[in-house]
Amino acid sequence: SCNIITTMLPQRLVLLRHAFSQKNLEDRHGGEGSSLTSQAFKDLDRVVSRCRDSSISIERVVCSPRRQCMETAEYLAKRLIAVSECLEDLRPLHLGVLDGLSRDEAAALFPHEAELMETWRRGQIEIAQLIIPKAEPYNLFFNRGQSFLSSVLERGSDTMIVGTRSILILLLSILLGRTVECGGGYKEIPLSNCCFFVFEFRGTGFVFEEKVSDKPTW
Repeated sequence: SCNIITTMLPQRLVLLRHAFSQKNLEDRHGGEGSSLTSQAFKDLDRVVSRCRDSSISIERVVCSPRRQCMETAEYLAKRLIAVSECLEDLRPLHLGVLDGLSRDEAAALFPHEAELMETWRRGQIEIAQLIIPKAEPYNLFFNRGQSFLSSVLERGSDTMIVGTRSILILLLSILLGRTVECGGGYKEIPLSNCCFFVFEFRGTGFVFEEKVSDKPTW
């Protein structure tokens, strides 16, 4: 559980990867993002139904500053009658020389780094071993995630967080007590579009609510 301390009343966090977008069709990672596909909105309607069926009442929907996340958040906020907000602290990890490239492009232009990324995606190395030129320093990325979670606690409202894969892995890793140092356990977490994870703050940390969440593979 997350080690952030607060005196606020218990609250829920729903972590959601954005709905299916054009960049997913292109197998493109990082970059500036893209619009959602038509199928995405059917998936988002199912997310709304899950919230209602699980009696999850969302007050705020916050998202990464990428088009696929903003479109996902805006749609869900309207359906859930919640406030929508795009936050710079939730910007994705910058992947350096691989940022915005498809798998095929990365393999052609930067074969060594692309193969290292594939090793990470298979869960065979931790993030400290994923060395990509010009990438955002992982300790700064991790600190940004901790700062964001602290700010959420200060607001005290039930919040849905719509992010890219890197943002969801970041927040889940912090909530699970992992760190970016060697041996800290920060690895790839397989996440499908519109995956749904719920945590509730109890006492001194967040506890994973297994019954209302997707089955985790972390």
